[in-house]
Amino acid sequence: MTGLFGLADTHVHFRADLGFGGHGIFGQPFSPDGDGLAGAVPHCTGAHGPGGLMPTLDGIGHLVGGWPQFDGWPRHTTQAHQQACLEWIRRAVDGGLRLAVCLAVNNELLARRASALFGHRLDADDTSAIGRQLAGMSAMVRYVDEQCGGPGQGWMEIARTPADARRIVAGGRLALVPGVEVDALGGWHTPQELTLEAARKGRSPRELIAALVKKLHDAGVRHVFPVHATDNAFGGAAIFNRGYDPVNQVLTGESFVVEQAPAGLGISYRLDEDAFDGGGLAERFAYHGLRGLWRHAGPPRPTNWATTPGGHINARGLTEYGAILIEELMKRGMMIDVDHMSHHTFAVVLDLCEARGYPVVSGHTSMRALRHGWRPAMAAPDREATFSRTGDTAAFGTANPRMLSTENNKSPEQLARIRRTGGLVSVFCYQRDIRAADGAVQNDCAGSGRSFAQALTYLSEAMGGRRIALGTDVNGVGQLPGPRFGPCAAAGMRTEADQPPHRASRREQVFAQRGGVRYDGPITDYRAHRFSDGGFGAPFTADELQFWEAIAIWRSGTPPDRADRPPWWRRSPWTDSRILNLSLGLAAGSRDEIPQRMPLRWCRPWPLYRTDRALQLAAYLARTESPPRAGDPPATRDLVPVLTAVWRHWRRMERGIADQGTESWIRRRFGPTGSALYTEDGALNRSRAGHRDFDVNLDGMAHYGLLPDFLQDVRNIGVSAGVLDTLYDGAEQYIQVWERCLEQAPQSDCR
Repeated sequence: MTGLFGLADTHVHFRADLGFGGHGIFGQPFSPDGDGLAGAVPHCTGAHGPGGLMPTLDGIGHLVGGWPQFDGWPRHTTQAHQQACLEWIRRAVDGGLRLAVCLAVNNELLARRASALFGHRLDADDTSAIGRQLAGMSAMVRYVDEQCGGPGQGWMEIARTPADARRIVAGGRLALVPGVEVDALGGWHTPQELTLEAARKGRSPRELIAALVKKLHDAGVRHVFPVHATDNAFGGAAIFNRGYDPVNQVLTGESFVVEQAPAGLGISYRLDEDAFDGGGLAERFAYHGLRGLWRHAGPPRPTNWATTPGGHINARGLTEYGAILIEELMKRGMMIDVDHMSHHTFAVVLDLCEARGYPVVSGHTSMRALRHGWRPAMAAPDREATFSRTGDTAAFGTANPRMLSTENNKSPEQLARIRRTGGLVSVFCYQRDIRAADGAVQNDCAGSGRSFAQALTYLSEAMGGRRIALGTDVNGVGQLPGPRFGPCAAAGMRTEADQPPHRASRREQVFAQRGGVRYDGPITDYRAHRFSDGGFGAPFTADELQFWEAIAIWRSGTPPDRADRPPWWRRSPWTDSRILNLSLGLAAGSRDEIPQRMPLRWCRPWPLYRTDRALQLAAYLARTESPPRAGDPPATRDLVPVLTAVWRHWRRMERGIADQGTESWIRRRFGPTGSALYTEDGALNRSRAGHRDFDVNLDGMAHYGLLPDFLQDVRNIGVSAGVLDTLYDGAEQYIQVWERCLEQAPQSDCR
């Protein structure tokens, strides 16, 4: 590494709680009253209803426990709950994070529809959302300063110039770079809206665009998405998710207009083969609101989707107003993020930037060449095929249209163009189910650090080992990386469409894992919610899941008969009795201590709860890895090999690797003082909150503070130190790109 030390996360939404009309993300990053997590992330019942039965981005029905229970969230799959509280951001800083691009984000349609259901909270439009979130970022920094002794004393600060960023990062603090990622900058959803406003105000469209850029710049914005999830006055958006068409249709008056992607682009995704999240009722509500629930699902007017063969790309590109916007951004040396641009929009933007020698950023992307359906990797007869969920999907490597190559993923040619401008590319952390990269680690746990390792290795090679960073998209209505161990692992294969017969099953992927992250002690939170997956193709059988929960109880040090248990409507007494017996067997010191009597209580009546010697003995033999004897009960002999495999899986997770946190590795990344996250023997100190402890092995990246744990897991699975070092050089690389932008800016005052 050269220059400044530190990770750069170029795509975070720390104040997304102030977007989406106040209905998207529940919880705040901090409590203005100084109540810590108790005030920032309480139970969500008030917002999501009892049992989480109100519709949210996490669906209908979820456990509502925030502080101190945290029995339902945060999870790595969380979309509707806060994942970036200050305590968790600080843990990421302790783990090496030094720069974060904090983006104001919004979805105007979601805000409108949620307000119609639940009442008005905050204004829905993008301009208001930007203003609130920029103010919220400043309030967050002020709060940290107050907690640390006064102005400028905190561990985070907003950077408005590269010099600011260098000073902040050099001091071991977090530099926040404000940015915007909304669908309609200026409130202009179409070129016609911008034209009409200019005529109404008696000004030219160029003057309005220049005034918009100046207003954003004066407000501290330095990183801009010209296009987000929908078409707007400036250009066409990349097509990759059916759920964004209602937003496009309502805001612009039209559904996406597609054209066939040339085969050389390698794109296989099709809008008409994608399904709307939430089903037909949710789709009708999205398109039409409450008054349209009786209408048919789908776009209200005919589209050209089904009649357009091959893969789909947006027919729209950069508009004349978009070219003006790019010019104005370059004049002020602002960072231009090219993610979410359609193929045509991207091509023209890069033409403009290349002509000026102006670098661009791709702040949270995936690699098109690693997606399923990447046509250059398909057999020659299949390269012109059109994907169909109900047809032969084997040639595409998946039956899930969301896993196919899209124009939103960066192609090898696009990466090369960004590299030639001197730009930076950040790898999206949740790589769900992708193809293996040459020279990468084993690609055998979809949606975990192993999938991320494929993308990171590929990107490092494509970018020449420099100018790469992370893009978590935390609080961005996406997901964070999942776990490698336990019943929730291989989360990238949670849907039925992810289970084609010619690839390793989810179960095979999970039980193939080795070398988990080693912590300073065993877990303390054994509660069943932690092991509830809810997906398709669960990797554990009922017996295996029961034993896994029993191990958790035993390893937590909780007396089995004192362990909390779910209510009867979530877990039957029969299942509860089995888990209790397995826990008692694990706690036995020898065969002679079995059976251990199950204490009877009023809440555990006999015969629903009774001592089961066969279960207890099977658990004991599995833990000691001893074979059963000829005279042992048949049930014991049948269970021992099953439970032993689960026990070994747990041990492979818990033991980690011998050289996990060597002194040289820690010093190279954190300096002579090391990191308070690591113990002397290289174990990670756990993240804890209320009654919860967190474990990246079991929970994945459940909240932002587990970023160091996730990167430790990436190291444990075998990603080379050289590739990882490029990430820890990310803050320096981002600042260099920013400096290069200002060098090319004729009128910037932010050098």
